[in-house]
Amino acid sequence: MSEPVLSATRVEVRFDGGRVRAVDNVTLEVGRGEVVALVGESGCGKSTLGRLAVGLHKPTAGTRLWKGVDLDRLPAERRRVGYVFQDARLFPHLDVAGNLDYGARRSRTAPVTRRDDVIELLGLASLLSRRVH
Repeated sequence: MSEPVLSATRVEVRFDGGRVRAVDNVTLEVGRGEVVALVGESGCGKSTLGRLAVGLHKPTAGTRLWKGVDLDRLPAERRRVGYVFQDARLFPHLDVAGNLDYGARRSRTAPVTRRDDVIELLGLASLLSRRVH
């Protein structure tokens, strides 16, 4: 892998006054164009790690870098990273394709070049015009 776009080193997140470790000593590197899926049992820290990786949550310990810069020093719009929450965060007024394209439209950039790859990977080709309900 080339230079990581996102790197998290020995990150830790504690809750409840430090008694509960939601994320414990995790190191993660994500390269340009990579897609990462966190899979595991309920309560194992997937959501906390995801929010931590994209800067929606601050670690109790460890470092996070976005292209070599401390993640906390960069505004969210400069990170250019997507994050899909595990609970429903879809726009009910948009179809599946509209929800997939929302991020690119919102940031006024060209549609994601790997969009077709994502559609194939997730098996969404026949569902693009469906409502998300």
